[in-house]
Amino acid sequence: MVNRLRYILWGLSLLLTGVLILFLWIGMGNRKGMERVVLDADIKVNRVNLRELDGERVVWELTAKEGRYVRGEGTVFLKEVELIFYSRSGETYTLTAREGRYDERYGNVRLTGDVVGTSSDGYRVLTDSLLYRAREGLIETDDKVVVKGPDMVIEGVGLQIDIDRSLFTMKGRVRTSISARRL
Repeated sequence: MVNRLRYILWGLSLLLTGVLILFLWIGMGNRKGMERVVLDADIKVNRVNLRELDGERVVWELTAKEGRYVRGEGTVFLKEVELIFYSRSGETYTLTAREGRYDERYGNVRLTGDVVGTSSDGYRVLTDSLLYRAREGLIETDDKVVVKGPDMVIEGVGLQIDIDRSLFTMKGRVRTSISARRL
């Protein structure tokens, strides 16, 4: 999957580079003297859609309002991100954030800024940043975390979620509140 994504991003990079060179060439013909052009990305696109597949099974889907691909870094910088994970047992985990970064070398995704995670079984996670480590299938953070469930709230510092095992672990300073409605 990483190789296929790399080829797609390379193809988009070549296409966009050609278009940019054409516009610059046409624009320079109308100018007196030369002007230095500095680009902060090799490719800039609206409405990014990425998927990771394991055979026929979709592992995750990522959508973003905007993406900037920097070829030298092998990184896609994202704005207004939604990332949906699909576990082998059928649960889904949806993460949203203001910004993100996809590392094509390792398949890792880092989300930052008002990160909200929602599970298909009714739990919400609120934090400042999360990292998805693709090789291990883990989502984790060392930031302050609030987990809200149907009848409980868990607060702590640090979190690790094993997607395939549907298991989450709080790392420290854990405080739990349970609603008396179900007791």
